Amino acid sequence: MYMKQNTPCTKTVLESIHSLRRIREYSQDFMAYKLGISQNAFSKLESGKTPLTMERFFKIAELLQVSPVDLMEGETRPSLPDVSATGYAI
Repeated sequence: MYMKQNTPCTKTVLESIHSLRRIREYSQDFMAYKLGISQNAFSKLESGKTPLTMERFFKIAELLQVSPVDLMEGETRPSLPDVSATGYAI
């Protein structure tokens, strides 16, 4: 199943992916490697030239450490782990 291309929601998702990837300082090569595709294929996904499958959408959300809903709503603040008073993630 693919996300429909050229819709406002899809454009928001792609812009969020691009922004969060840059915030996280992840290269297209890194994202492509984690997704098991080429850098060129990831570039086409991120730019909307290739349809984004739902499976890849969920995997990208996981890699960027945000919820799929955040990607759909255009949230570009990366989720941070909760840190206790000791400084350790909980």
